Amino acid sequence: MKNKLLIAQVCDLLKAEAQRQRECHSVEVPGLGRACIPYAFWPLIPTFAQVHEVDATALPSGVLERIRAGGVVVLRGDYTRATGILKYLDRLGKGVIDRDAFRDISNRFERSRQAQAAVRGALYRLTVIVRNGRMQGVTGGPFTGRRDLTPWLEGGADYPPDTPLLTPLRKILRIASDIKRLEDGVFLPALDAALVVFPTVFAPVDQKVVDLFAAYAEFGPGARVLDVGAGTGVLAFLAARRGARVVATDRNPEAVLNARLNARRLGLEDRVEVRGPDDLFDGVQGERFDHVLFNAPWLRGTPRTAYETALYDDGQVITRFLGGVSDHLEAGGRVWLLYADVFERTGDGALTRVGDLLDCNGLAIRRQWRTARAGRVSGRIENVVLYEIGER
Repeated sequence: MKNKLLIAQVCDLLKAEAQRQRECHSVEVPGLGRACIPYAFWPLIPTFAQVHEVDATALPSGVLERIRAGGVVVLRGDYTRATGILKYLDRLGKGVIDRDAFRDISNRFERSRQAQAAVRGALYRLTVIVRNGRMQGVTGGPFTGRRDLTPWLEGGADYPPDTPLLTPLRKILRIASDIKRLEDGVFLPALDAALVVFPTVFAPVDQKVVDLFAAYAEFGPGARVLDVGAGTGVLAFLAARRGARVVATDRNPEAVLNARLNARRLGLEDRVEVRGPDDLFDGVQGERFDHVLFNAPWLRGTPRTAYETALYDDGQVITRFLGGVSDHLEAGGRVWLLYADVFERTGDGALTRVGDLLDCNGLAIRRQWRTARAGRVSGRIENVVLYEIGER
């Protein structure tokens, strides 16, 4: 009885603290009252900012002025006009922030990185209100008469019903894209098939990276292959289509379900075994493979969400992968690593560090191929490298 009472008291305290945090991360919206900022956007939308309610027919230049001044804009009216304002701001690039704000940073790459972060933060301050799963005061658009948006907002379901949620319009566009990828899939010419993509799973929309792997990675029929961080399963399926038998793993639970669904849709369940969720090699202890695949996260930083685990590495993921992969390679086996030079030019030495890690772990590059692409997150051209790696 005492234990039940204690548990109830702890639960009450946790609920009270959660409510206090929600109230702390809220803003006063004219004509509406307090609106909460969803958890994912706490670092991006300041609670002290002045909030402006603006009709979507307003001149984009007026909205720009408010955003540049550090304000938050809540849009109402036609959805298409609202997204037009966002596109206008997006096209301006660094024009949405004070260009002189980072002039004292001597390192130009660091200066550029901070400016890009400030631009993203500014664009996230163009918002709409979501309440009970629907945009409030916004007409038209892809969600008219459709599903509840709340589950698509990180942490949205944790707020009490009827809570107004101040939501960046960029997130709304991302949700529309996520729904399309879930319903229609992403078509990949290399597979001649479409893959369904779950919301928290990295979408293989960049054909250049998939094509690089498809063109140069070599697997013989019957080869035993491990795909680490499989995501949607695209690399595993390319290997399976060439006759390999594949074990695919991922630490994101939704990615595991996503890859299993795609394997079933493609009729590859007998050739691709999806395990997990498991971190790196946790699900294949004691097993060895002819080939190990890894499309590694190559952006420097700490992931905050399940989706970002496919993008950001604090330096430990690639270190642990290269430190442990030899334990899972057959004699003469190969590692196929996809990585990029995003931070090579900033002095962080991304590709140089990979070379150092290979040396430390008795591994060597046998061959390598490159392709250039526009980075989705970094916003600049990055060279993606496919390494064929073997033991010394």
